[in-house]
Amino acid sequence: MNLSAAAGTSALTQLFTALNGGSLTLYTGTPPADVAAALVAGNTALGTVDFAAAALSGSITTSGDNVVGTLAFAASSFTTGAAGTATFARASNTTPAAVIDLGVCSPWLASTTIVVDQMATNGGNLYICTTAGTTASSGGPTGTGSAITDGTVTWSYVQAGNASIVLNNAAVTANLTVTINSATMSLPITNPVGSAPVT
Repeated sequence: MNLSAAAGTSALTQLFTALNGGSLTLYTGTPPADVAAALVAGNTALGTVDFAAAALSGSITTSGDNVVGTLAFAASSFTTGAAGTATFARASNTTPAAVIDLGVCSPWLASTTIVVDQMATNGGNLYICTTAGTTASSGGPTGTGSAITDGTVTWSYVQAGNASIVLNNAAVTANLTVTINSATMSLPITNPVGSAPVT
């Protein structure tokens, strides 16, 4: 599918509009197969933060082969109600009905217990844990392989950059104040054959 920047911006704007005044909940465990699916065993809600009345902060921009927007929240932090490791976040509208599931990551941490499906960034890349364990005392995952050893953890390369939601540490305790460092949503766009570059 080839999507123009204008069409991508329109689609992403509609997605942000659907989240106006809604909420974002951090969950543990393996994300459901799709956002329409019910949560599965092991999906424990860790905490919820409300979106601002206008969930889009600023305007949607074009970045490489994506249109990107920044999520706006009613508050920049929230308090967790349970302990666990955040692996995904579910964004819901005011109905409340689930609208989209977003990946959660944190920077790679040395000598840290990691669970399956937990994501981390290292060296500008995003990785997902495929075998739980404890990270090495230094270094972290590198490269673009699917079985990267790091201490007793096995990582698989996902993409360059971050997940949609970036936390200082994905492992949280109950009654912990969590600050969201960044939260974005993007939509891939491409240039149809013979078209001018997207600007």
